[in-house]
Amino acid sequence: MELRKRAEEFALKKRRGLFTEDLRRIMYGYGDDADPLKETVNIVEDIVIEYISEMTQKAMEQGGEGHKGKVHVNDLLSLVRR
Repeated sequence: MELRKRAEEFALKKRRGLFTEDLRRIMYGYGDDADPLKETVNIVEDIVIEYISEMTQKAMEQGGEGHKGKVHVNDLLSLVRR
């Protein structure tokens, strides 16, 4: 269990910065400061990456006939609609 948690934390840190600029702009668009705190952006980014990872994993698990283990748009859409 501990190894899995450390691996997830490492993967999360590795992806940090992927959405930083976009999230800063989105946060500003929704009323945050023009220059939000770096810590706040990092937390929001961690949440976004975790959400995307979980949804992708669920889509792979539920995959329809003939494409189980692969992610298709319809699989993601059905999960988002739930």
